Amino acid sequence: MIKAIKVRHNNVVPMLALGVQRLKKGMDLKIVCENIDGIHQFLDRFYMSRLRIRMLIGQHVEHNPNPPHCVGCIHTKMSLVEVARNASEDARAMCLREGSSPDVNIYGDPTFTFSYVPAHLQLMVFELVKNSLRAVQERYMDSDKVAPPVRIIVANGIEDVTIKVT
Repeated sequence: MIKAIKVRHNNVVPMLALGVQRLKKGMDLKIVCENIDGIHQFLDRFYMSRLRIRMLIGQHVEHNPNPPHCVGCIHTKMSLVEVARNASEDARAMCLREGSSPDVNIYGDPTFTFSYVPAHLQLMVFELVKNSLRAVQERYMDSDKVAPPVRIIVANGIEDVTIKVT
C-alpha cells in the first residue's frame, strides 16, 4: 500500500513544473517578478518536504527483504567509486545516443566504502557528469582539438567525502 502511494506520486514534480510554466505564461511578468522570492521559498519547502517523505517511504518499503549490506534503502558499504562509475556510464550512454561523448576517468580508492543512499548519490553524480560531458562536447564541437576526458575525483577525508567532477 505504501509503495503504491510512492508510485502514484511519481508524476508530481513534472506536473508541478507544468503548472509553474502555465502560471508564468498566464500572468503578467511584473507580477511574477515581484513574487519570485515567495514562489522560490514555497517550491524549496515543497521539494524538501517531498524528498524527506519519499526518503522515509523508500526506507520503509525497502526494509524487507534486504540485500547484503543494506538497511532499507541505505547501503552500509557503498563504494563511491562504483557509484561514480555507474553514473558516468549512464551519462555517457545518454550522450552517445545523441552523437558522441568524451571519455570519463575516475580517480579514487575503489575499496573505500561508507553508509549512504546509493540512489540519491547516483542521481547527483549522473547529473554532474551529464552536464560536464555536455559542456566539454559543446566547447570542442567546432574545434580541431580532441575533447579531453571528464575527470571524477573521489577523495575521502577524516570526516567527509568529496566528489569533484571536472
